[in-house]
Amino acid sequence: MVQINNDVAIIICGHGSRNTNYKASLVKLTNELKVRFKSKNFFYCFIEIDSPLIEECLNSLIKNYKRIYFFPLFIFDGKHYKIDIHHTLSKYKNYRKIVLIDKISLLKDILPIFSSILKDQLEKGKEYYLITSCSPSNDEEVKQQLLRYTKLLSQNLGLSYYDQHFVGQESSSVSKVERIISPNGYVILHPIFFFDGFLSKKNVLFFEKIFKKNILILKPLVFYKKVKDAIEIKLLRNFEVFE
Repeated sequence: MVQINNDVAIIICGHGSRNTNYKASLVKLTNELKVRFKSKNFFYCFIEIDSPLIEECLNSLIKNYKRIYFFPLFIFDGKHYKIDIHHTLSKYKNYRKIVLIDKISLLKDILPIFSSILKDQLEKGKEYYLITSCSPSNDEEVKQQLLRYTKLLSQNLGLSYYDQHFVGQESSSVSKVERIISPNGYVILHPIFFFDGFLSKKNVLFFEKIFKKNILILKPLVFYKKVKDAIEIKLLRNFEVFE
């Protein structure tokens, strides 16, 4: 494994959630990265709700490190990623040592991973209906990204039926499924969240109550080793400090 210089810090940034499991998962991931890269210089922060917030984290590190790499664990190009993070980091524009790492790509990184994972789980002869979900957004780009991902994933799996929705719009997907799928059919629920937060849990509970045993529910992204591997690869490709 490569060596990280002592004067470099790496911040992993999550959204934050009212579900305590969210913060626990981000802390766990940060600690795993410390072990994996044999470095204590990994830190975590949140955009809202949980602490430390981005500015709190940066303020505690800015004077002590020569360079700080900021890695946002977001999937979609929503307001938090396109505006909030950049706005906060712009307050430190006089500190050229802060480097923003591009987020994980939904299509280039996540799509191949879950195409492979689901191909290993689906049984021949069974009818499946793929449903994806993500956090609500007023950004049309997020809606289009979710639609494109869902369509491509269904094509990769050879599935004829699929739908997508924002959390809070579950009923729309359920009504479509119930019109098409047979009593012996299965729903594949794929909530696209890095961690097990309030919204992802709400989404899962809604579908569990309706489809009971006829549903395959995928876990949040960070629960899969291949996703963690993708995070490590992204870090390795961006850090100039690795030798």
